[in-house]
Amino acid sequence: LMAGWEDEPLAADGEISGSVSAKCYGIGTKLPWNCDTTHEFKDVPDAYSISRQRLRRTVCAMVNTCQTCTIYIGVRRSGTVCGIKMNRKERDMLCVEIDNLMRSFQPSIKHDRYKVRFVPVGYEGKRGSGVVAEDRYVVEVELAASPVREVHTIAEKTRAGEKAGETFERCYYRVGRTNEALSYQELRNTIAYEES
Repeated sequence: LMAGWEDEPLAADGEISGSVSAKCYGIGTKLPWNCDTTHEFKDVPDAYSISRQRLRRTVCAMVNTCQTCTIYIGVRRSGTVCGIKMNRKERDMLCVEIDNLMRSFQPSIKHDRYKVRFVPVGYEGKRGSGVVAEDRYVVEVELAASPVREVHTIAEKTRAGEKAGETFERCYYRVGRTNEALSYQELRNTIAYEES
């Protein structure tokens, strides 16, 4: 139970955004995969420390790969589970923020293309029994592969120069464990090259 990669989440009426999963991660255990094109690890102490801008860029990069990808919030870059402390109100607020984030893309990312799961984190108890830490979770944001090849962009503001503060559309694409900033045409060329 404590290893943390059992198969199915607990869901009352199908896949519910923000559902608490039936599986459990063990604090200090290492995930069996690395941070790569389809897996991203975010190590933050609490829900308020999540960089919304970095999360938007990661989601944009991952959906543009057209592969099923997962972001794990509460996992160190090494793949070691630490979890983040979140009460019910904070979990609900994070779900609303993720829903808003998905609507901020051009085109927006529909509800059937992503899931948010709060997987409890626990400690290994005596004789192998697991003890779940109160209000400590790994947040899994799973992005489903798109059946149609779409290019998603996000609006960003310029930081310097004569056009500082102006908004422009930016594309991101996942290459290994990094999010590469590309123009719309560069991303279309990358997609065409990969498909040939």
